[in-house]
Amino acid sequence: MGTFVLIAVFNWRHYFATPYHEQGDAAVNALQIDQAGHLGEIYGNYSRFHFHHPGPAFFYVYAAAERLLCDVIPTGMPPHMAHQLAGLALQSAFFALAITLAASWITAPLFPGLCLVAAALHFGAIGGAFTSIWPPHVLLVPFLAFWVASVSVGSGRGRHLPWLALSGSFLVHGHVAQPLFVLALSCLAYAGLAWHLRRSGDAPRSPWRAFRRAHLWSLGIVLTFLLPLVLDLAKGRESNFAQILRLLGNHSYGHKTLGQALLYFLSFFAYLRNQEILFASTSPANLSFLRDHLWIYATWLAVGVASLAVLARVVGNVRRETRRMLWIMGVFWLATAGLCLRWGVMQTGPMYDFNGYFYYAVIFGLLMMFCALLAEVLPWRRSRWPGTVLIASAAVLGAFRLRPSPVPANDQGVAIRNATLALLRADPHPDAPKMLVFSHDDWPVVASAALALERAGVTIYVEGAWRFMFERRHVLPESLLYDPQANLSVWRFVHATTPQRGAAFLDNLGVVFQPAALSPDRGVVDFSRTGNLPDYTLYGFSTPDGNAVWTNQPRAALQFRPLPATHDVMLSLEASPFLAVRKRDGIDEQPVSVYFDGVRVAAQRVTSAGVVHCLIPKDLWNRTPTVLLTFDLPNARSPLELGFSEDPRKLSLLVTRLTARPARS
Repeated sequence: MGTFVLIAVFNWRHYFATPYHEQGDAAVNALQIDQAGHLGEIYGNYSRFHFHHPGPAFFYVYAAAERLLCDVIPTGMPPHMAHQLAGLALQSAFFALAITLAASWITAPLFPGLCLVAAALHFGAIGGAFTSIWPPHVLLVPFLAFWVASVSVGSGRGRHLPWLALSGSFLVHGHVAQPLFVLALSCLAYAGLAWHLRRSGDAPRSPWRAFRRAHLWSLGIVLTFLLPLVLDLAKGRESNFAQILRLLGNHSYGHKTLGQALLYFLSFFAYLRNQEILFASTSPANLSFLRDHLWIYATWLAVGVASLAVLARVVGNVRRETRRMLWIMGVFWLATAGLCLRWGVMQTGPMYDFNGYFYYAVIFGLLMMFCALLAEVLPWRRSRWPGTVLIASAAVLGAFRLRPSPVPANDQGVAIRNATLALLRADPHPDAPKMLVFSHDDWPVVASAALALERAGVTIYVEGAWRFMFERRHVLPESLLYDPQANLSVWRFVHATTPQRGAAFLDNLGVVFQPAALSPDRGVVDFSRTGNLPDYTLYGFSTPDGNAVWTNQPRAALQFRPLPATHDVMLSLEASPFLAVRKRDGIDEQPVSVYFDGVRVAAQRVTSAGVVHCLIPKDLWNRTPTVLLTFDLPNARSPLELGFSEDPRKLSLLVTRLTARPARS
């Protein structure tokens, strides 16, 4: 755990003396960590494709640290820093495991020191290794540990099966793509183990008989990690697993070519971070990065040629076990590189660098093989003091290169937390559950506010479109909107310097606690980008784009205060339908039912641009001080589900305007 101590000590001020409150992804993840602290989380972090990654293993590690360092021991550190320390400890442990397993085969005294120097240089060049808890980053070191454990088991050491199971289970929980690697490499490792056992001794044994205790430990680890996945599967069609399968089944667009996948893989050797720009198209210009970083690729080529030359020189003088480990490392590296290409082909959408961040572990596998060969040929390879010098050098390099990202001096997280608590005091119903209504662009700030509310013991809700991010438990049950006993408090985040019906929040963002009024004579809800929709929306509407807004869920609702009417009122909704035609399934109409405070006032099938008219009797219009206007849209489907694009919104109507006028007699 030297890596943990080194980084924690050299960055003690960051971990123990930095005020911090999470925003954006970190805030959403912190909500799940809080749930894990109550032993209730069964999902991993959210995906932009509107599902969750398989499991919460990392979140439970962070939750345990928060309970220990923020609750049991009064350190005074913010929860996020406790999470970061736990992440650092976990990553350091997996790194120590990888080096230890490799060193059990490669016994040259210089090998650990060379690996540590290579790690300080390699991982220090990429940023985020060891110190980041952003979900794409935390896969890197566990992948390295899993890869080395797989090589070790495949080389005949069945007692290392539990380490393979542990690191592989963390990977499966961490990302939906990792089962591809874990299952394939685990099967390859087990096949190698069985092959070695058949070739050894006079009485060949099965892996189970030879390593029964290791199998039992591995089985216990795997069953423990399977528990949250089984709990999810019990939800049937509503499960996260079913959602993943639906998306995989409908993804007939956007896959990459083998050439793109190869270039994407090679780009990590140059430590590039703009892959989504480099590989946005398949033009020959994509090859320019090879020319621009020719010296880096020449260096890697030189390392490869030197390794082969050294191998040819020392192959007869290396211990049999070490030689076997190196050959199997080579086989596993080629297999892993092939799986990386497969994952590159499977990707849809932009080829972001974070989708392949764990590739750096694969690259480090090459460096480990080079270090092993170098340790065998250096003239002082039998002496121990050079290894000590190497370890000390690695410590110095690591202290300067492996550092957590500094918190900006103008970081707004603490300001958001304080503003949220001030809003809570200004709320006419401070103890009531909060329904947070916000536009897409404001979600990072609102997620931070939601976290502050939850840590203050306040129940929070969001609309169903945000379920993929905030999870089902935070999706508003519609029954609360009609329950006067629920005492629900709605916070609408609107862009106004001084909101007339609420309070200022942050910069030009304010919060209003009640919906706007709507006149029965000339009321207008304008759904354009510059319109007044934020004053009325409750759920089911996207952020305005141009002159209109898409509904994004099978149900949508507006809320308003109806000004008194002396006549019946005609509400007119101007909208166009979302239609799609395919061989297998099609949408040729959009049925819509409109409910005014639970009373159905219209039912219409929309097949082209037009108007949905709703006649509201004056008694119904005047019945309650606040009205819920709900739209039931059973044919709402997403382009993502239909395989047209990455858009996950469940589209139904493109709405431009809602008007209220006196009904004609």
